Amino acid sequence: MDGNSRIFLSWQHAASNALINEFVPKASYKWNFNAKSLVVRPPKRALSSVGQSSRLIIDWSQVQVLQGPPFHRMIDPLQTPVSDHAPVSDHERWMRLALREAERAFDLDEVPIGCIIVREGTVIAKGHNLTEQLKDATAHAEIMAITAASAALESRYLTHCTLYVTIEPCPMCAGAIVLSRIPRLVFGAYDSKAGACGTLYNIPEDPRLNHRVQIIPGVLDRECASMVQEYFRRQRNATKSA
Repeated sequence: MDGNSRIFLSWQHAASNALINEFVPKASYKWNFNAKSLVVRPPKRALSSVGQSSRLIIDWSQVQVLQGPPFHRMIDPLQTPVSDHAPVSDHERWMRLALREAERAFDLDEVPIGCIIVREGTVIAKGHNLTEQLKDATAHAEIMAITAASAALESRYLTHCTLYVTIEPCPMCAGAIVLSRIPRLVFGAYDSKAGACGTLYNIPEDPRLNHRVQIIPGVLDRECASMVQEYFRRQRNATKSA
């Protein structure tokens, strides 16, 4: 693990089932490559909910809490190696790269949505939300990635590609996926307010269009949703304190 990186953790408190989401700075954790474990000091906000001070030791080969406060679920952090023995699907592996893109958006104070495009086992394009940075309402993660992939392949058609995005695409992005002839879409969390791939609409699978996309939803959905929830929580807190 890069010593300068941060990890995004989400605990679920066993007693209350309340989700606690937090970015943990590098000083709060240590990765043990030999033991394939991660030692994390939970944030004060998490400790106060259980009234004790201890550390969590996460063994990623088991993906469970071995010691520490009574949290019964630990969601994999970003940029953390996964044990060689842990069963991880290809979709989860690629989605973690999309989550890294989402974290880059978070660091830019953008809505944290990330996207990658994979062709024949290789990432050919990446993208994350840049609507605020570029002052462009169309600069969504999917649009940025599709544009980059088309440039890399020198083609407006992205056949034999799979698009991974952390949040269900909106109508604009769903339309772009269809127009670029991407055969498969994999996304993380559903978007109840703008999702156009099964929630409000289902543009990629609409039989009236001349191209249909296979949709695989819900890959690492909780991790994907948690990052967006944390972003908007911070936005609300900033507004209250202003």
